Amino acid sequence: MPAAFAFFFFFWWVASYFLHTPILPFPWQAITQFYHDLLYNQLAIHLAISSYRLFTAIFIGAFLAIPIGLFLGASKTKDAWSAPVIYLFYVIPKIIFFPIFLILVGISDASKIALIAVVVFFQVLVMVRDAAREVDRRYVYSIQSLGNSSLQIFWHVFFLSSLPRIFTALKISLGSAIAVLFLTENFATDYGIGYYIMDGIARFNYAVVFSGILGMSLLGIFLFGLIDFLETRFCPWIFLAKTKES
Repeated sequence: MPAAFAFFFFFWWVASYFLHTPILPFPWQAITQFYHDLLYNQLAIHLAISSYRLFTAIFIGAFLAIPIGLFLGASKTKDAWSAPVIYLFYVIPKIIFFPIFLILVGISDASKIALIAVVVFFQVLVMVRDAAREVDRRYVYSIQSLGNSSLQIFWHVFFLSSLPRIFTALKISLGSAIAVLFLTENFATDYGIGYYIMDGIARFNYAVVFSGILGMSLLGIFLFGLIDFLETRFCPWIFLAKTKES
């Protein structure tokens, strides 16, 4: 990770040096601006509000998608019935629904959270359903023979078997969620990292623009690291297997 950061900032410095344009400030200019706005301007508030929107949307989307995906993937009949509906809505760009959310729930945070939650929902739903599909049915028959209930089978077989794929789905959906967060924060709001970046563009203050990009990148890195940490805690067998292979 430190080497990746060093390479990134070195490449940024080289590009800034040779292009020599105010549109691409040097890394230390953006970092200084970030530090200044975090302490003395409203960047901390922008970060907090964007974090709230992103955390809430991911939680709602995943909370709904995981059980539904497992439920559909566990049954061939339900999967076959639901597949056309899922494919139809999955391929539609969700950002086009943003005006509808604005009309239905207003210009508050609810419309932004709802759109991001829908994006996360469908990405997680498809991956979790596919993971449940691939569960070896012999495990189901084995645990049924021991007299376990349907709820126990759902938890111990389908959920735990799909848990690594659930974390993978969350990681993949995170990038889309942050992209949609940026787009939604360009409309009907005075707060959020997306607004902060676009305000910098409007004022031709490119140090502010890259300061906002740094802030949004740090938010994404933090969330990705959090999901990674939870994966190591709840799926330790994956990392034990990798250690043995190496």
